[in-house]
Amino acid sequence: MDRVKKAVSTHHPSHQPRSFLSDIYVCGGILALCHASIAVQAVDASPPRVTFDVNPLIACRDVTPTEFAEANPDERLVQADVQVSSLIRNGGEDDLIQYFYRVESPEETIQIVDYSPKTTLTSDISGNVTIEKKKERTNHMGLALSGPFDWPVRATGSGDLGTKSHDIVRYELLPQKFAVASSGTICRGYGVYFKLKPSRSTTLEGSKQLTLVFRVPKEWRGDYVHLSCTAIGLHRGVVRPFDEHTGCGHHRFVVALYADGDTSAKAAAERLARAEMDLLKTVSANRRAIEKRAYPTLAHKIGVMLDVIEPPIPDDWAQRLIYATGETGIAKITRRLPSRVREAADEYAVAKRELFRLGVPEAPEVQ
Repeated sequence: MDRVKKAVSTHHPSHQPRSFLSDIYVCGGILALCHASIAVQAVDASPPRVTFDVNPLIACRDVTPTEFAEANPDERLVQADVQVSSLIRNGGEDDLIQYFYRVESPEETIQIVDYSPKTTLTSDISGNVTIEKKKERTNHMGLALSGPFDWPVRATGSGDLGTKSHDIVRYELLPQKFAVASSGTICRGYGVYFKLKPSRSTTLEGSKQLTLVFRVPKEWRGDYVHLSCTAIGLHRGVVRPFDEHTGCGHHRFVVALYADGDTSAKAAAERLARAEMDLLKTVSANRRAIEKRAYPTLAHKIGVMLDVIEPPIPDDWAQRLIYATGETGIAKITRRLPSRVREAADEYAVAKRELFRLGVPEAPEVQ
């Protein structure tokens, strides 16, 4: 009876709810930590963001060798050193895979005959790799003799014969290498590409020099090229198999070229660079007015959304104007722009045309 009373007295029903609530608190804390961990992983998994920059105009110096001048009296070679800068604004370089640079002559007026950096291989291992293979052979033979009777005398005998040999082969191999830079021509020699990758001894961020040698007419004074810069990186998944390649930054530039020492050609290149900057600023300041002319009524907006009609002013009209080649019908679009924007667009078109003419030799007069 005393034992029963003691058992009853030691049992407190109020303890059970406390234990249940504590379990709920623990589970809730674990879920909160898991949620926070997943959120942190999601933030950390965002790919890096890269921006690029380049000088808008570059002087080209004459590098024509005597042999080339004798073989090609109507042509010469000029060299441009293009400094391309990159800045990693978000993320780390560990998640960057490569930079891809592409330089083209849009009108195919200047041909690229040489370039740098060339394709370069490197290795994380210094020196050669030594390989050593060992092989051991063992031969063993045993012999035992015993008489069939134990009485009066038992005769036994045994013997062992063994040999052991070692073969060691040692040789050296070159370490495995991977490309940190690869490059080559495109567009039948009117363009060139560069792929740059990080390594233990090199970095992608910062300024890189691209050296280009152009084949131009002897009287060449100026022209322009298009430069495209793209960063490729990793978008980290929850686990490594879910990692994906993604774009981490892209930019296009118009780079004005002029003959070193030619002041009037330099002025033409500066005019193009200034006209592009003024055009972009004017477009940004008049964005609402441009949008109103592109979508004058609600019906126009609905028609564009349903792909029933095309907007009179496309959203990418400025990029079309800046990177247009030849007659692309851009004049029909610029006529619909606000007057201030149209003036800036016309100034840019004239500046680009004037610089382009400095690179095209004048046709001889027909007598």
